[in-house]
Amino acid sequence: VEMSTCQGNRMHFDAGGQHLTDLEVPLLGRHQAANAAVALAVVHQLRQQGWPITEAHIRQGLAHVRWDGRLEVLSRAPWVLLDGAHTVEAAVCLRQALTELFPGRRVHVVLGISTDKNIAGIIATLAPIAHQVTVTRYQNPRAYDPHVLAEAVQRHGVAVQIEPDPLVALAQARSKVSC
Repeated sequence: VEMSTCQGNRMHFDAGGQHLTDLEVPLLGRHQAANAAVALAVVHQLRQQGWPITEAHIRQGLAHVRWDGRLEVLSRAPWVLLDGAHTVEAAVCLRQALTELFPGRRVHVVLGISTDKNIAGIIATLAPIAHQVTVTRYQNPRAYDPHVLAEAVQRHGVAVQIEPDPLVALAQARSKVSC
């Protein structure tokens, strides 16, 4: 990765005789450059098998990639990002990306988690970067009760508020952050 910014990643790929420079990947987070490298390794193998994939195809594909719900930018003024991190590993990637992309910025997390997920691990991972957490419950019978989530967040000393309606929770969080 040459550069990871709030606009995405610029990267170089050099493997198996394939040399590509200044590739643009609009997905946020340095981990997305690693994901792109895996995709490029697969493309390299396909090209070896005779698939007619050109460098222009590769550049166009990377430049236009979207991944809804993965550090998806909903707004830039103020910054509002949507991420469906539902494992500790995904929460670690989210925390690293937010720390790198928004150093020193206050982070307000709106959090709803399914009952089959590791809430203790996910909250322990995200709590250190959050100045406030609003817990909510999305429209699914598997969603944790926001009161249970609030108790888990409070154990980390982070300010927490409960808002059962996720749309209201998002609107409230958005109103508390500055552009």
